[in-house]
Amino acid sequence: MANVAPAKFKTAKEERVSQESATFNMPVIGALAEQWGRINANISEIVRQTAQDDLDLPVPPRGWPIWAVVAHTMAGRVYWLCGVLKQPGAELTPFDEETVTEGLGWEDHLDIPRSRDDLIRAIDSTWQVVAGWLQRWSPDMLKETYPREGQSGTQWHTNPSIFTRLLNHEGYEMGQVAMTLGTRGREVIDIWRDVVGEAPTSAKS
Repeated sequence: MANVAPAKFKTAKEERVSQESATFNMPVIGALAEQWGRINANISEIVRQTAQDDLDLPVPPRGWPIWAVVAHTMAGRVYWLCGVLKQPGAELTPFDEETVTEGLGWEDHLDIPRSRDDLIRAIDSTWQVVAGWLQRWSPDMLKETYPREGQSGTQWHTNPSIFTRLLNHEGYEMGQVAMTLGTRGREVIDIWRDVVGEAPTSAKS
C-alpha cells in the first residue's frame, strides 16, 4: 500500500477552488468538473461531520458499514481511471495494486476498519486523480476506447462512458449513506448541495 502523507493532498474545498480556476482543453468539461468538484467537497463534508462510531452503521442492501461504502466509492475512481483508462496517480492514493488491477478495495477487508482520517485521505487523493483526468480531456479522447474483461467477454469503454458511470455510482452509494444516517436521526448533507445554479435575474422577484 502506498505510504503518502495526508499533508501532500489538498482538502476537497481547496481542490474545488483550484479546479474552478484551472485551464481545460474543453470548456464544457471544465464546467462539469466544477460541478463534480462541489459534489466531492460535499462527500468530504459528510464524512468529516459523521462521528467515528456512526461510520460503523450498516448500509442496506449489502450491510457494509458506512466507512466501507465510502471507501468502495473512492476505490471505484482508482479502478476505472487508473486500471481501465490507464490514467496516472494511483500511487498518490492509499489504495494498492489490487484496486488498480482487480477492483478490490477496503470493503473487501471488513475485518480492518477504516477511520474518518483514512476516508478523508481517500476522498482528497482520488479527487486529484479525477481532476487531472478531466483537465487532460481533448476532443480526440472522446473517440478513444479501452478494453475491460468482463464475465461476458471483452467490454469497450470510453472516457464519456466512465465519466457517467462514476458520477452515477457516487450518487447511488452516497444516497444510501445519506438514507442510513437520516433514518438514525443524523443531520445529512445533500451531495447535490451547491451544484444547482442561480435563477436568472428575470425570474427573481
